[in-house]
Amino acid sequence: MHSRTRILLFLLLLGYTPGFYCHAQEATTEKPNPTSMEPILEKSANLLLSIEEQGYEVVHLEVDILKTVRYTYRSLYPDYEYGLLIFGDYRLKSVQLKVYQNLDGAWAPITGLKTEQQNGNTLVTFKPQAYGKYRFEWIGEAFVAEQTAGHAGLLIFH
Repeated sequence: MHSRTRILLFLLLLGYTPGFYCHAQEATTEKPNPTSMEPILEKSANLLLSIEEQGYEVVHLEVDILKTVRYTYRSLYPDYEYGLLIFGDYRLKSVQLKVYQNLDGAWAPITGLKTEQQNGNTLVTFKPQAYGKYRFEWIGEAFVAEQTAGHAGLLIFH
C-alpha cells in the first residue's frame, strides 16, 4: 500500500464518522442500555464496507469490550502489506495497537510500523518479513468522562 493510498484510505474510512458519532451519541441517551454493542457493530459495518469499496480484502474483524489491554493472535504472510485498524465506540477517546511477532517462542515487538491516528482511532500498516504468528495488543488509552470500559474493534485487511 503506497503512502498516498494509505492516507486517502484512512481519511475516507474516518470521513463518515461525524454522522455516525451523532447517531451513537443519540443512541446512548435514547436507549435504556448505554452499554449496547449496537454503536460498535454499526461502526464496524461502515468501516468494512468502506475498506472493501476501496478494493481491499478484509481478512479479520473482531469486536470486544476493552478495559485496559486485550490480545488477538493471527498468522500473517510476507506476500501482503497489511492494514490494521483499531477503533472504539463513543466511550473510548483513544485506542492504540502494538504488534509483536513470535520468534522462537518469545514475542518480539515489530518496529518501524507506519502509524496514523485520527479521531482516537489508529491505523497501522506493515509488510511482514516472514510468515509467522503475530500478536496484536489492543490498548484502551483514554476513556470519555468517568467511563472505565468501552467496545473496540480490530479490522485486518490487505
